Amino acid sequence: MGHNNYDMNDEKTEYTSQEFRNRLIESMMNDKILVEIVTKPILESYTNDAVRTLCTIVKRNFGNNLDQCQKTIEFIAHWLLLTDENDRRSFENSSNENIWLLAHVYTFFEYDQNDLYSLYSACQITDQLDPTQSFYNYLFQNDQQTRSSLLKNLFRLMFNYLWKNLCSTDESIEPWIHFYTFISKYYPSNKVLEHRQLLQFKSQIEFMNFAYLIFLNETTPEPKQLVLQLLDKTLLLHGDIDGLNINFETSICSRHLPVIIDTIEKYFENKNIHNSTLMIDIQQWIISTLKSLNQSSEPEIKTLLKFLNQPTCHLSLSMKQFLFDEIINILFKLKQQNRADANKKSSDFWDRMIVY
Repeated sequence: MGHNNYDMNDEKTEYTSQEFRNRLIESMMNDKILVEIVTKPILESYTNDAVRTLCTIVKRNFGNNLDQCQKTIEFIAHWLLLTDENDRRSFENSSNENIWLLAHVYTFFEYDQNDLYSLYSACQITDQLDPTQSFYNYLFQNDQQTRSSLLKNLFRLMFNYLWKNLCSTDESIEPWIHFYTFISKYYPSNKVLEHRQLLQFKSQIEFMNFAYLIFLNETTPEPKQLVLQLLDKTLLLHGDIDGLNINFETSICSRHLPVIIDTIEKYFENKNIHNSTLMIDIQQWIISTLKSLNQSSEPEIKTLLKFLNQPTCHLSLSMKQFLFDEIINILFKLKQQNRADANKKSSDFWDRMIVY
C-alpha cells in the first residue's frame, strides 16, 4: 500500500496523522474492489504481517523464542486495532469499519514507527521479567481498553518490573542492563506517556538512568551494592512502587544530590578506591537531569548552587566550578522562559546579576 495508489502523493508531513488518515479513508472508499476485499480476517492478517515485518528490526535483540515473539506480535496487532476516545466519533460514523481500521493501522505505521518499536521492546522485556506471561491477560481484562490506556498500563507494568528487579538483592546486573538498554533506545514518546503518567514514575526513571551509568562504569566495585545503598539513603527503596509515598514534583537529583555524593564518597572510601571516573558520569547525569526541569524547579536548583558552595561538599574544585557554571546557565534559561511566558522584557546583564 503506498501514497501513489490512493492519491496521497503529497508528503505525509504536510498533514497531521488524523488528516492523513481521513484522506486515506476517502481514497480507499473510492476503490470498490478494495472495499469488497477488506474483511475482518483480511484486516487482522494484514495487521499481523505488518507488525511481524516491522518488528524484525528489534526482534533480533531478544533471542529466537518464536512462541514468545508470536504472542507479542498478536498482542501489538490487537492493540493497533483499538481506538482512542478522540477517534470514537469518526469510527462510529464511518460507513465501513474495516476500511476505517485499515487506514487507522496504516497511519500508525507511517507516523509512529518508533512507538511501535517501544511497544515491542516493552512486551519482550516484560515477557522475560514475567515468565508466566500473565501480563497479557491482565492488560486485556478491560474490554473497553483504548490504545492510550493500554499503553500506559503496559509501560507502567514494565517499569514496575524493572524497578523491582533493580531494588532486589540479586547481584546479577547483566539482564537488567540489557533490558534497560533497549527500552531506552526505543523510548516511548511523550505522546505515548502523557505528562501525568511521566510524573507518576519520574523519580524511578531518573534513578534507573543513574543506576545504568553506575553499572556501566567499570571502575565501580560491586555496583549493585552501591545502587542499593543509594536507594536506601534517598528513601526510594522504601517508597511505594505506585507512587503513593514518593514526591514526584521535584527531581531526585535536586532533592538528594548531597546524600548521593556523600554516599558514593563513603562507599569508595570503604572500598579503598581512588580516582573513580564515576564522578564524571554523575556530573553529566546532574546536568542532563536539570535540563529537563521546568520553571517550578527553580528553588531546588538554587539549593544545589548553595550546596556546591558549602564546605561539606567534597567534590573537586574543578567539578564544582563546572557544575556551578552549567547550573547557572540552566537557571538563567528557566528565568528567561519564565519572563517570556509573562511577556516581559529582560536584560541579559541584569538577569545574570540576579539569578543567584
